[in-house]
Amino acid sequence: MKRQLLSLALIATSLCAMAQQVINVWPDGPADDNGADNLATLTVYTPGADVENTGIAMVICPGGGYAMLALDHEGHQMAKILADNGITATVLKYRLPNGHHNIPADDAREAIRIVRRNADKWGVNPDKVGISGFSAGGHLASTVLTHHADSLSVPSYGLLFYPVVSARPGITHDGSANNLLGDKVGQSKWVAEYSNAEHVDKTTPPTMLLLSSNDDTVWVDNSLQFYKALVDNGIETEMHIYPIGGHGWGMHPHFKYHDVMTRAMIDWIKGR
Repeated sequence: MKRQLLSLALIATSLCAMAQQVINVWPDGPADDNGADNLATLTVYTPGADVENTGIAMVICPGGGYAMLALDHEGHQMAKILADNGITATVLKYRLPNGHHNIPADDAREAIRIVRRNADKWGVNPDKVGISGFSAGGHLASTVLTHHADSLSVPSYGLLFYPVVSARPGITHDGSANNLLGDKVGQSKWVAEYSNAEHVDKTTPPTMLLLSSNDDTVWVDNSLQFYKALVDNGIETEMHIYPIGGHGWGMHPHFKYHDVMTRAMIDWIKGR
């Protein structure tokens, strides 16, 4: 028992050292209830004293099909890499929609506002706050990139990893669409609303896409459609399609192109 307690204490100490601050996204309670877990949090990683702070920040949205969150390899691991490179990184534990389609985007927009409100405290340039997302988290990020609520919550740039982008049957990831839309899934109004490539316009922020050509979980046409829409609207964009890797590699070092991908990611972010 003592050994177990010691192990738990060491784990807790380690997590506290890495996760510099955990913020309740809605300290007074969210406006909308998803009927399940209503706690959204933002874990903040700021560059260490020995790292030059770039003034750039990122809100990270892990994937999980809108049914769970891959918080480690699509969240905290990325945040550590970014902080080591002088980028303030925040990992968003957003509330799952549970059929309430607006809730994840509400959380993501508020996360961006929180970063901007704390810009001076964290050494962040409020004009350099981006959003990234993986898979269904990429759908969430692309929603925020294309559906603007107010100036404080519009990202400065985007980074999408093997994202779900469309809600259209035959293109979308069915599980993600079902979990996001609930009983509204397949309805033409909501299919159009959440087919985010169709909402790209000249106000969409610069966006980078990274994926594998052999992804058999989220069809690559999601990324291709978003990329084409960005190009057609004259938005700065960059897309990296790796020949193998499948789906869900995140920041796993065993991904064959991990080092190449990481360098491309850092270069893109630092170019904002």
